[in-house]
Amino acid sequence: MVKLKAFFGDGIEVGVDYFFPNQKDIFADWFTGEIIIIDDENLDLGYAFIDSIIGDYFSLKFKDGELIRTERVQNKGKIKNRP
Repeated sequence: MVKLKAFFGDGIEVGVDYFFPNQKDIFADWFTGEIIIIDDENLDLGYAFIDSIIGDYFSLKFKDGELIRTERVQNKGKIKNRP
């Protein structure tokens, strides 16, 4: 990880140096999971995150910090579980 842009609930922006002071590059071997990349135009903020993506998005899956799968998900604009 070389760049991070994160926000606390009150809107304060922090970067990678906040979490890892005095480190230039960080190998996130502690991370196993999925990162969803979307364009904020495709996000309906009124509903739960993953069910709120209206357009296509990218899924990046990691195991022990290594990228094991990338996928472009084509969402046809249907939002699940919407009241």
